[in-house]
Amino acid sequence: MNGETDENIHNEQAGFDAEPQAAFMGSTSSAKTMADGSLRISIDLSPGDSIGAFTAFGSPGSAVALARLTNSAAIEEERPKVSPKGPYGNYARDLMKSGFFRAPAVWAGCGTDAEYLDWVKHQPSALSGDFSEWHDDGEAYSIPAHVRRVENGSGTAIKPPYSAIPLTNEEHQRTHLHGDSAIGSETWWEQNRVKYVSDWAWTALKEKLGFESYTLIPPGRIVSWANLHQCEQYLPRIFNGTNPEDPTESES
Repeated sequence: MNGETDENIHNEQAGFDAEPQAAFMGSTSSAKTMADGSLRISIDLSPGDSIGAFTAFGSPGSAVALARLTNSAAIEEERPKVSPKGPYGNYARDLMKSGFFRAPAVWAGCGTDAEYLDWVKHQPSALSGDFSEWHDDGEAYSIPAHVRRVENGSGTAIKPPYSAIPLTNEEHQRTHLHGDSAIGSETWWEQNRVKYVSDWAWTALKEKLGFESYTLIPPGRIVSWANLHQCEQYLPRIFNGTNPEDPTESES
């Protein structure tokens, strides 16, 4: 598909095309004390960073500096980023900053709860950044842990739709034994619940409309989709007065 992805546009704006990337986000997988007392730490990086990391650190003896990210910083780094580049960059930027993807009607239009849960399984833990399982095909999985809240209509045996966040199996079991507060406050759970479902909806809608980047989607296409799913009232003001454009592909 022609056009730049949101990630490529963001990286280009940050200057990564001019200077090799030297900082990468990952998670520690093991730590071992060597015979001479030095510490050897293994760090797992995402497949998308493998080439850049090998270029920067592939030679033995390459000097490095380690810094521990807070969970909130790691979560923010993984959030979608949009630059104003592209024919509709300003629309994409305002859409990202608005509350559009926090609306339950938008979630329902983007896909089913089952589709959301499948996406959550492929995200690292919201708490530790780790996965629970690694398969031979390279896939890694987390456990979707539902956020149970009375205001969401939940009860002892009820799991509200679009309310799961990824945890490792150990973290998930800890919540069953000691309650949700064993790993985070009620505010932490609620913030992550909204963060994950919003990020999923952002990705799902872009795929449904058949584009790699929101900066390439005509505003009328987004308005048409919002009208179809009765959530046009959540669009940011920049879309006011935009004429709907009939989609070329069918909507479910």
